Amino acid sequence: MTIVATSPAFAAGADGSFDLTTGLVAASVLTGVIAAGTLKALPTFTAWGVRKALSMLR
Repeated sequence: MTIVATSPAFAAGADGSFDLTTGLVAASVLTGVIAAGTLKALPTFTAWGVRKALSMLR
């Protein structure tokens, strides 16, 4: 994920310089998207885990 987040920061500068702010913004956006997806999928995975555990007890 770090490589994906830092590549836009390198591409932003025409002279090849690294813009730390751009890299941090890209990393925080990617982290937010992943966290939102994880929170959205958490009830589904929890329900699946509970059903799986109950089926193993039978």
